[in-house]
Amino acid sequence: MRATILIITLALCSSCYTPQRAAKQVAKAQAVHPVVVGGLCSDVYPPTESITERIEYLPGEVRIIPGDTVIVDCDTVSSGELVRIPCPPSSHRTDTIYRYLQTQVVDKGRIQELEAQASRHQEAYIKVKVGRDTWRTIGLAGIGLAVLWILSKTVLRKFIP
Repeated sequence: MRATILIITLALCSSCYTPQRAAKQVAKAQAVHPVVVGGLCSDVYPPTESITERIEYLPGEVRIIPGDTVIVDCDTVSSGELVRIPCPPSSHRTDTIYRYLQTQVVDKGRIQELEAQASRHQEAYIKVKVGRDTWRTIGLAGIGLAVLWILSKTVLRKFIP
């Protein structure tokens, strides 16, 4: 009977596979066979590449060209005569657009680890919030009952001799 209880206890204690135990086993395998562990990790969690584009717009300065006259030599029309043509003032602006392409490599294993960690923190936050709300309700109900009890004692004493 004692042997059966001892065997059942050992089986129950040794059958638990915790995250700490898994981390220890992976660390041992990494120390002895790093190439195998690296290959398995890259097969299970392959990195993904994404190309992002960033556009930067730089407005240019406005240059104002004052009005002037242009002298044109009209040899073909008249004999060596210079003609003056007035030009109105004008403005000119040149903008610059830079386009940057950036390749980003994402580690899927790290993303999955952070998502699991975030969900654990979210669950813990919800538990704390529910517990806090419960105790707040109990406390407010207790204070309300105490105030009612005190008011009922004082009011009843005034009206009932």
